[in-house]
Amino acid sequence: MKELLVGLALVTLLPALPACAEDSGPAFGGLSLSLGAGYQYDNIFQENVRTTNGAFSFKQPDATRRSMIGQVQLGYGFNLGEKFNLSVNAFHNVGGGQFADIKATNFQDQVGQSLRNSTGFYLAPGYYINDKTLVFIKAGVVGTRQTYTRDSEEVALDNTIRGRLLGLGAKYMLSSRVFVSADMTRYTYGSRSWDTRLVTIPVIMSSKARQLDGVLSVGYQF
Repeated sequence: MKELLVGLALVTLLPALPACAEDSGPAFGGLSLSLGAGYQYDNIFQENVRTTNGAFSFKQPDATRRSMIGQVQLGYGFNLGEKFNLSVNAFHNVGGGQFADIKATNFQDQVGQSLRNSTGFYLAPGYYINDKTLVFIKAGVVGTRQTYTRDSEEVALDNTIRGRLLGLGAKYMLSSRVFVSADMTRYTYGSRSWDTRLVTIPVIMSSKARQLDGVLSVGYQF
């Protein structure tokens, strides 16, 4: 949520800043709003699972999931002459991976996991192929909710993890205001550790998450 609020603030304030670029000319200067849907691939890599006294450790299986997501995005673009564009964008992805139960190698303990509802913002420098077609790359920050549950111990651990994103895409103006876009984005999150229990044994767990998605959107250029 923090990433979305910062991004929305930037997008809202940009029109009030002194003009540093030309917003007339090619299609994608100014404020835009888009809605999209896509396909997401999630990974949780288990880095370490060990007892708190360090007596022994074991590997927990990595988790993967493919799922559908929805996306809402707000952006503001500056046309830099006739060929270049720079935009700042805030987005929220609804949905994501809800993993089936997996089992720890030694203890056969049931573990449910999820990565859902990512939020963030990014900068996107772009190049106009023509007045209606823009290709772009993007880089920014993202946060998502990572959840672990163990029904046998009635434990639910909810964590917001943060990371960075890189991607590329293209936009095409269908009419004077309506456009379509397609993009692919990779999200990489830092390691996260916590204390929990497997059966009756206290353990420390550490994991790292990654996501890859492709989204098709329809938007309106104000």
